[in-house]
Amino acid sequence: MAIKGKNRPRRGRTSSNAPRPVIVVPRKRFLARKGVQIGILALLLAGIAGGLFTGYLVQRNKDRKAAQGQAVEDYHRQVLGAVTAISRPSSPSGVLILPDLIASIPKLQSGKASPQKVRTNATPVPKGIDDSIETLVKMDIPTRLRNTRVATQLADAQLLMQQALRAYRVLTLLVIDATRLPQPSRKPILERAGDEARLAARLWDTGYQKITNLRIDFGTFQPQTAPTQAPIP
Repeated sequence: MAIKGKNRPRRGRTSSNAPRPVIVVPRKRFLARKGVQIGILALLLAGIAGGLFTGYLVQRNKDRKAAQGQAVEDYHRQVLGAVTAISRPSSPSGVLILPDLIASIPKLQSGKASPQKVRTNATPVPKGIDDSIETLVKMDIPTRLRNTRVATQLADAQLLMQQALRAYRVLTLLVIDATRLPQPSRKPILERAGDEARLAARLWDTGYQKITNLRIDFGTFQPQTAPTQAPIP
């Protein structure tokens, strides 16, 4: 009789397979990673581009300011040219309108000036003033200054100086009329001439100072003591 299960083969113990060796690559340092390096390079390039663009903007603003400053200087020279026949340069960088005629007003009042001589010198002045006004009226604001605050300042200055010249014309005619009268009768007319002289000087100085302020802003003129019109007693 066969013994049950006697002829079954014995199974040996099965052992689990050993883990296969795996190559482990250590992680690179943060700055050595390619993605980080690309990011840093991109930031550097962006910084360089930003610096170049900023430098370009700064230089462009400098060039524009220099061009506008030169335009203001050109305009200033035109103003001086417009009043050459009726003015006298005054240090440091100014101009006095009809200084001799204005100085003659108190002399006529006191009888220390010759009426005939004053009249002879004053007779051609109204025509010279008319020519100066016409020149100022025709002066255009430089193209590179248009649509800027500078254009507004120049336009205001131009208008004030035109008004000043018209007041100078009135006082000139009053002085001429006064020279035709005996000394006791001159006083009222010469007092009016003095009032017009003060008004004209105030208008001119205000308008001219606007141009001077722009020249200072643009660095084309170093401010010193500004000249003013001769005072009228």
